[in-house]
Amino acid sequence: FRDIGRGQVTTDLLILLGVSAAFIYSVVSIVTGQGHTYFEVACMVLVVVTLGRSLEANAKVKAGRALDSLTDLLPEKVRLIRHGMSDIVSRDRVVEGDLVYTMPGERFAFDGKVVRGSTEVDEQLITGECFPVVKRPGDSVYSGTLNLAGIITIAVTSSAGNETVSRLIEIVRLARLSKGRYQRLADRVAAWFT
Repeated sequence: FRDIGRGQVTTDLLILLGVSAAFIYSVVSIVTGQGHTYFEVACMVLVVVTLGRSLEANAKVKAGRALDSLTDLLPEKVRLIRHGMSDIVSRDRVVEGDLVYTMPGERFAFDGKVVRGSTEVDEQLITGECFPVVKRPGDSVYSGTLNLAGIITIAVTSSAGNETVSRLIEIVRLARLSKGRYQRLADRVAAWFT
């Protein structure tokens, strides 16, 4: 009904018309005592559509969990260097230009440029590269990637919520909400059939 109100003809309207036609025709056949009944067809269409929507909903839930696990890769606390002093603070207190350092075995909380130290970084999450990448002063690091070898200080180039992992999560969330190419094609065909 929402789609009809917007003037859109989708597969939902086609299903509604088909099931309603089968049901009404079957009722008329029973009342008049002539013709065939198609109650089972109407029921099977609804069962198959419900099964398909259930599978789609399960896939969306799994995708949502995967996105949540990506968010968990970003550390909540970081080691911030201000005025020559080191302090552990929450991620949301860090702004662009701040210096933070990361220990071996920890993930980078922000995108940044290496200013001190060198290390090997596992960037598989972002680039798909399975081999560690050596990072030296002047090189870029990405949030969510893993510091493998040394203590490294970076100048933050993205604030919380604007780093690579957060942008990646947002792009995937938007993609999940929009209709895919085949879904749009099915709606156009459904409009023609309707």
